[in-house]
Amino acid sequence: MFGVVCSWLQVSFLAFHPGVVILRFLFFKKPLPMPAKRLLMRKIRHILELRFAAKLSKRAIARSLGIGRSSVSRVLERAVMARLTWPLPDDMTDAKLAAIIYPNTARAAAGSRPVPDWAEVHLDLAKHRSLTLSQVWKEYIEKHPNGLQYSRFAELYRAWRKCEVDQVMRQSHKAGERLFVDYSGKKPCYTDPITGEVHTPELFVAVLGASNYLYAEATPSQKTADFCRSIRRTFEFLGGLPQIVVPDNLKAAVIKVRKDDVPILNKSFEDLAAHYRVNILPARPRRPKDKSKAESGVLLAQRQILAVLRNIKFFSLEELNAAIADRVKVINSTPFQKLPGSRQSMFEAVDKPALRPLPVVPYAYGEWTGKRKVAMDYHVQIEKHYYSVPYKFIDRTVRGLIREHTVEIFHDDTRIASHRRGRISGRHTTLREHMPARHRKASDWSKERFIKWARKAGPDTAKLIKANFDRYDIQEQAYRRCMAILQLGRKYGYENLEQACGIALENCTLDSHAMRRIIMDILADQHYAPKTAIEHDNIRGADYYSSNGTS
Repeated sequence: MFGVVCSWLQVSFLAFHPGVVILRFLFFKKPLPMPAKRLLMRKIRHILELRFAAKLSKRAIARSLGIGRSSVSRVLERAVMARLTWPLPDDMTDAKLAAIIYPNTARAAAGSRPVPDWAEVHLDLAKHRSLTLSQVWKEYIEKHPNGLQYSRFAELYRAWRKCEVDQVMRQSHKAGERLFVDYSGKKPCYTDPITGEVHTPELFVAVLGASNYLYAEATPSQKTADFCRSIRRTFEFLGGLPQIVVPDNLKAAVIKVRKDDVPILNKSFEDLAAHYRVNILPARPRRPKDKSKAESGVLLAQRQILAVLRNIKFFSLEELNAAIADRVKVINSTPFQKLPGSRQSMFEAVDKPALRPLPVVPYAYGEWTGKRKVAMDYHVQIEKHYYSVPYKFIDRTVRGLIREHTVEIFHDDTRIASHRRGRISGRHTTLREHMPARHRKASDWSKERFIKWARKAGPDTAKLIKANFDRYDIQEQAYRRCMAILQLGRKYGYENLEQACGIALENCTLDSHAMRRIIMDILADQHYAPKTAIEHDNIRGADYYSSNGTS
């Protein structure tokens, strides 16, 4: 028994010996799976921005981007080893950045790092209110170049402060950094003036972290479309963009939260965030302190908006929102009880200068379709309409993003086609550049070519063809009908087609089926001749039946 224990201790010692550990790391460490590594490499720039610009923790960055915390740590460690600085140089592409962060070399071992006196750090921060923890760390790293990195420095300081100073850690928010959004459990109401039905819309509330500047509005529901439009109107109300939006875990924002607290965002909400270039950091489930600003903003809206308007009867959502907007102005202009100024003055002085400008093109809400397979005719069916994609994507899987006036088609994360939204079922929208070369030759039709063909039959035929083209916004949509009309002239004669077109123009008829019926009537009139009665002794005539068979 003693020999077995000694053998186990010897094996354990060898297994955890530093040299053995390094050799295991160099020769046996499994690399990241390729899809996961490609996903991480696409998010390196976002990781560095959230770390060095927004000053978020590794855990917060991991939750915001939907990746593991160990992956975030690995990227940040390699960025420090590569001596990267923020902001990155203008010529730093994603490919160069990935090559710097993931070279084909092993990571250098970290040496011992000195730990500062946290009591002195805390006293220094208390004396100088404008002093930040980041500045303290910069002074520390100048003295100790091989010292703690900022994330570890801040983590150790906060842990010391939590144990030694305060029992409840209070959050501090930087100017223009975070916007907290939520819905109120209590709802306003309005009455339909025609039916008398009482509607109870949702009350959307948004609060800026630094100034507590508040925005509120009533929306028909908490669905994704209404939620995204509320976020857009909030940005327009603020006149700028924060760095981070902190929503609750409603389905319009978060599809689900994995066991490691990494949220999977709603694709349409993710599209909004990409358009405005804001980061999304959902509050953790059952962690109300993550969105304490939103909770207090909702409570304030319930007391200062819903309670004040409770006895007023509204007859439309617009009328209700006009009253809510007036109450929002009152709330933001009301002086603080314990601080100088108001939410409005605090917003003007603190948050507004730090907000980023709005994009020139406003956000247009879009709904994502499920996965679609590109057919052999390089078209994809979306809402019973067919849209073309480049022919090289045949048999590949794509997704559509349906906006109010456009439809965009994506393969993975790359947009491969954009079309004007088609409203007619069964029709095709095709771009010439999506066709193979042999198909482009067959598509060299135009409005002028059809009208030139129609002039062979006569002026009325040309007018009818032109009227068909004027009916459609896109020329290609008239091709099939005009082709069917002109084929009637080839089949039944251009003279008959010209006569039929004149009749159709008088009756305001453009349809090819109606044209066919008119031509058939013309042909019937031309070939009709009354048949003479057959005379025969064995055939009874009209006189026989009029005399009741007595003649």
